[in-house]
Amino acid sequence: LVASQYAYDAARKGDLQPFHTRLGAPGDNIAQQLESLRGNDAELAAFIEKYAREARQMAAIYVKAAGLPASERPALMPDPPRSKGRPWRILAQNFIDTPARIQPVFDRTLARTRMWIIAAMLERSRRKGEPFPLDLRKFSEAVRTDPYSGGDFGYQNDGLDYKLYANGDNLTADAGDTDEAGLAPDLTLEKLPPYPVYTAPPPVPKDLQNPKPKTTSSPAITPGPKVKFSVQSAPSG
Repeated sequence: LVASQYAYDAARKGDLQPFHTRLGAPGDNIAQQLESLRGNDAELAAFIEKYAREARQMAAIYVKAAGLPASERPALMPDPPRSKGRPWRILAQNFIDTPARIQPVFDRTLARTRMWIIAAMLERSRRKGEPFPLDLRKFSEAVRTDPYSGGDFGYQNDGLDYKLYANGDNLTADAGDTDEAGLAPDLTLEKLPPYPVYTAPPPVPKDLQNPKPKTTSSPAITPGPKVKFSVQSAPSG
């Protein structure tokens, strides 16, 4: 909605350069479209209002979808709008669709944050010599819930080690199978390099522990020959 007000004000003032410089080729199309409506406030207002109406509808959907697991969101999303009879589509593509591009990043961050909490507790059990739990029920739902599936994170335990994972963007459990970055098909924690192990330096030999300072003698200075100076008076006249 802020974008709709900005577009309306910019078109009325004729200040459309920011669309060109900040949005690239799509911005050129938006600016051209707004320029064609400049001077006719009624048509410009109607154009912006249609965009704003669609923005309000999609905003309500995105807000509701954000509170649901990723697996339940597709049912909320409307069919892709048709381009015909929707001249504000370029404006919508650059502003209304932004939440759809941000939500996957949020899901990934939320899932990994929760898994880090679980992993930290499991590592604590390992250090204390305690067995790993058989499942994740000891953790609260706020921690063990996979934001992709809405259920518990995937968890496997063989007694010596464990595997913890989320369903990932494909919304399918693949038994923890993932790529090098831990992103797909299942989402796992990032693989961190092992901490370097400190190794003490070797002891210093006794004969080098308190080395005596070396003394160096300065070379003898041989005096040079004596030089006699004579001063002559300047000629008079």
